[in-house]
Amino acid sequence: MKNIVFALTKFLSKPSSFPSLATWLSCSLRGFIFSNFQTKLRVAKQILLFKNILWNRFKLHKSATETIRSLRHMILAMPGACNLNCTGCYSAGYRQPIALIRDKAKILFDQSKAFHHFSFAIVGKGEPFLPRTRDDIFWMVDQNPQTFFMIFTHGGFLNTQLVQSIHKRNNLLPILSIDGLEASHDGRRGSGTFSKAIEALHRLTQAGILTGVSITVARGNYQEVTSSAFLNKLKKHSVAFVVFFRFVNTPNAETSEIWAPLQASERSDYEMRFRKAIAKHSMLLFDSEAAELALGGCLSRQGRFIHVDMENGKLSPCVMQPFSPSEFEGLAFKTNSLTSALERPFFRAYRGELDEPKVCGQAYSKELQSLADKHTLPSEERVLVESMITSNQVEEE
Repeated sequence: MKNIVFALTKFLSKPSSFPSLATWLSCSLRGFIFSNFQTKLRVAKQILLFKNILWNRFKLHKSATETIRSLRHMILAMPGACNLNCTGCYSAGYRQPIALIRDKAKILFDQSKAFHHFSFAIVGKGEPFLPRTRDDIFWMVDQNPQTFFMIFTHGGFLNTQLVQSIHKRNNLLPILSIDGLEASHDGRRGSGTFSKAIEALHRLTQAGILTGVSITVARGNYQEVTSSAFLNKLKKHSVAFVVFFRFVNTPNAETSEIWAPLQASERSDYEMRFRKAIAKHSMLLFDSEAAELALGGCLSRQGRFIHVDMENGKLSPCVMQPFSPSEFEGLAFKTNSLTSALERPFFRAYRGELDEPKVCGQAYSKELQSLADKHTLPSEERVLVESMITSNQVEEE
């Protein structure tokens, strides 16, 4: 019976974008069948939410435009800060420790409800569960009970009380960032951070909360994070799924010989190791780049998600390409503006230029150059684009 369920849930999630509705369903089936009563109860409520989302999306397809039907997810970059200084952090230099303006955020959420989104992903410009920002996070989750929230966190603040608050919210999925075993993880994120992440993972799974893990794959850790020693440690703590994100150079991010993008030969080696890991381990494993290729290329360029800067309401294509003309600043916080924004020339051109499967790391500098050349970006964003082009060209040769 166990092998049948594992095979079924792997089938449901392949091919898939991370963590898609199929991912949630796969993890929920496993959690419901092979877990304690506390987890079963929480998972049963999540399955009912799956049903409601699917039904709402079905009704939406009957009347909505193609733009609205395509948009399924939003990536929200929260204003905030972080207590860590991780090597290669993509949001380094973008952080503004200011409070979320809830009245403006509510305008965005009211519009989003018309789209019946599957999920919001909280990526932050820092740590979302900092004491100064966690109340805003829970407020957003409570404002959107019919939408899943995937919240990426380093786990350092997830004490027993905070885990209980997460448990009360069935539409919240925590995803812990763990970049290898203790030496590798602490080498990037700071001494003691690995043990805190593992402790948080233990608290979450003991409370019956399905939990994922996010991994940054770089030159210095790709062999370790695909090894049985590492993946078995995650399995021991009942991790539901693992998402592998390949390191991409971004402006203002500190890099090193270890924390840098994979070279061509290393990419091939990593992909071979990743395929072997999928075959060997029962956990659901996703490589974000491979998933996008399986689905036809960049999901943003297919119109499946957009990026929203919750500090200023600016709409842009993706967390890795948070660039757009000045006209898009503040649009997310204006009534009835979301649909019209996605129909403007910038987004229409960005989606329409998908002439071949493209993902971060494949012809990335050329894609950035095209974005800069064809559209009028603010001067400070053009500087960032040029910096990214320069830093990524070397890795693609």
